[in-house]
Amino acid sequence: MTYANALTFEITLRGCEFAVSLEYDFESGEATRTDPSYFDIDLGDIWNPKTLKRVSKRLSVALMGEYEEYFTDRIQEQH
Repeated sequence: MTYANALTFEITLRGCEFAVSLEYDFESGEATRTDPSYFDIDLGDIWNPKTLKRVSKRLSVALMGEYEEYFTDRIQEQH
C-alpha cells in the first residue's frame, strides 16, 4: 500500500536510540453543529531512514506497542 505522508522520529527502545520513518495517511474534517471535528490516521510501514528498508516485523510491532500514541499525537500536530 502507498501512503501519502511520512515523518521521521528519533526514538529510544530498550536502551538504543535510533531514527525511524513512519508512513501514514491523514484525513481530517471540520466540526459542524451536529458533528465534532475528526482525525483519521492510517499508520503504515516503519522504515530505517539510513538504509531505506522496512524494519523487521518484530521491531515494528514493538515500536507500535510502545510509541503508537506518540506517533499519532505528533501526526495530529503536523496537520
